Amino acid sequence: MPHTPRLAILDQDREFAAGVRRELNPLGWRCSALDGVPSMWALARMRVHAILLDTEALGEEPLAWIARTVEELPQMRIVVCARASTLDERVAALRVGAEDWIVKPCDPTEAIARVEGAIRGPQHVGPIPEARPLVAGEVTISPAYRQAFAHGVSARLTAKEFSLLHLLAREQGHVVERARAYVHIWGYPMVRRDRSVDVHVRRIRGKLRRISPGWNYIHTHHQVGYCFRATREITGGAAEAIGTSVAA
Repeated sequence: MPHTPRLAILDQDREFAAGVRRELNPLGWRCSALDGVPSMWALARMRVHAILLDTEALGEEPLAWIARTVEELPQMRIVVCARASTLDERVAALRVGAEDWIVKPCDPTEAIARVEGAIRGPQHVGPIPEARPLVAGEVTISPAYRQAFAHGVSARLTAKEFSLLHLLAREQGHVVERARAYVHIWGYPMVRRDRSVDVHVRRIRGKLRRISPGWNYIHTHHQVGYCFRATREITGGAAEAIGTSVAA
């Protein structure tokens, strides 16, 4: 769970919305009650992790709004809490991207639990890996120092740059989607067409090239994300891939 979860409520039942907010106050959540259907831009600027809504508040085409919101803000969770619904409506909403559907009347504590589960996502129980350095090509990525080094020289990464590099390096060989990287670094959903991840990758590349010239570490997968793989530039334009290892 985020350190401070942020929730928006879109519901014409003011008593129910007030009940949810009362239950959230002692939990340290930030909660905003919306007076009307927000634009995508306004919703994105609120930087909420989830929205709890009644489809009656969305007007005549609630499924279209849910589908568009899922497309524009893919990391924001949508939980529906509605009184009037059919099985087909509930199934359709889940298929277009809603995380959950609760049938009213329901207790605010149940609604909050459903939202919390949607934000948390699937949980996998397992041991926490040791934060050992990762070695790739000429670069050592050190979680202890939160820095990358090559030949004893620091890349001078910022906190966000290191977090992004470490995320990519831990999943070397696999593409990390931009939206997932954004949530990992900034802690809230990415606005569609936000280029913050791309800007940070460009800076990381420049800093790694300064301390390890002749090597490429972060590779772009167009319209998807980035993949960490140490490759050495060879005369003639070819490249040799070198795997990442965990330092002893």
